[in-house]
Amino acid sequence: MTLNVIFGLNGAMIDDSVEQYQAWKAFFQRRGISLPKESHKGRSNDLHDEEMIGRLPGNKPEEIRKIINEKEEIYRKICTPILIEGLLGFLEALKREGVPMAIATKTSPETVAFIMDHLKVIDYFEYIVDDAQIHSAGPSLYIEAANRLGADPKHCVVFEKSSAGLASAKKAGMKVIRIASGAPGKDSKAISDYTTITPADLRKLIR
Repeated sequence: MTLNVIFGLNGAMIDDSVEQYQAWKAFFQRRGISLPKESHKGRSNDLHDEEMIGRLPGNKPEEIRKIINEKEEIYRKICTPILIEGLLGFLEALKREGVPMAIATKTSPETVAFIMDHLKVIDYFEYIVDDAQIHSAGPSLYIEAANRLGADPKHCVVFEKSSAGLASAKKAGMKVIRIASGAPGKDSKAISDYTTITPADLRKLIR
């Protein structure tokens, strides 16, 4: 059976929890609203944009995209993306073994392009599925990534940090590996970085 690997982006490839918090904090400060520090402490990548927007009174659905765009403009000004330790070597190992790879993220295309420009790893991935392509929440993001890879979901391993992402990937029928502080699951393996994991470890998961 063919191994396929799908990566989340924020939290799974880069640890940008501080920058995510700072961007939302600046966004709310423009409106005279204080954002509690604990809102992002230890679980920043679990917080969806919709949840943060819910802190603002009276937002109409058509305004949500403008709000997210403003927040992400702030984020891009303050963030310098850096790969999680060991990830570059892991990508190289997967590439050497011919493992198809994709990115699945609810991040906007503009921010995906910004992050990829800094990381210089786009050539490792066959596809990037982002928020502009799949608007709905849930497993559809991961299913679309698997479809583009031509992969059976049960032959896919997903690296994610957010509890929502982990749950969605598992619902799609994929194996998941949790990065650091994401929510645990019965068949979730947790790693803090990519320094020790190997393609062989992933193949054991899909047997």
